[in-house]
Amino acid sequence: MKLTALFLLVAQIVFLTTFLAAEPLEILADRGEIQARETAYLYASRWRHGMTGNWPMYMPGFFAVAVSVWFWALRRTPMQTIREGLGLTLAALLVALLLQPLGAAAIARQFQAETGLIFIDHVGQLPSNTAIGIFRSVYTLLTFAVGIVSIQIAVGRRRLWPLAVPFVMNLILAAIRPWTVTDFTNYWIQQTIDLNPVAQFSLLAAVSAAVVMALGQMAWSRRNG
Repeated sequence: MKLTALFLLVAQIVFLTTFLAAEPLEILADRGEIQARETAYLYASRWRHGMTGNWPMYMPGFFAVAVSVWFWALRRTPMQTIREGLGLTLAALLVALLLQPLGAAAIARQFQAETGLIFIDHVGQLPSNTAIGIFRSVYTLLTFAVGIVSIQIAVGRRRLWPLAVPFVMNLILAAIRPWTVTDFTNYWIQQTIDLNPVAQFSLLAAVSAAVVMALGQMAWSRRNG
């Protein structure tokens, strides 16, 4: 396995594990075992995006996937990207499902510590992921990855049409997910304004990642122009 593919595999594992680990909290809320359902859903959404639970930076899985998929896709044709990408995603899902209990226990403990709304004894009895939860996690990953690759193609060809596919996929994603993009984006903006060091570091990381990806694209274009 090439290094870029290995990096992408690890990034996908991180991404999927964070998404899968948060679902049991939502299931408990749906069952009425956590009384404050909206609080549980909001916490799960923010935990997925690294915005609660003592993550060192926001959006860790998204950052990892964005950078790794950008450089991985540079050397592949569209068919190779689809075929190899789906294979890596399947492998990442299998590993993430194995790691999910550890992540689920961690978020349950952090949720209890910060809100007091779940007993620590319940951590050992956390529910498993549902089929729809697994589907949402994988579809979110694919939508984000397709969006990154589409931006790369649009920049390389100087055309907007490649962005049509992720646009449609994002419309579908907005309809099937229980959280909204505005929640974590508004939270990030507000935390940055409030001089939260993690929010500021994450914003700097986002800008730095974009610069690195652009420089990598230009260097690759010069070599293969």
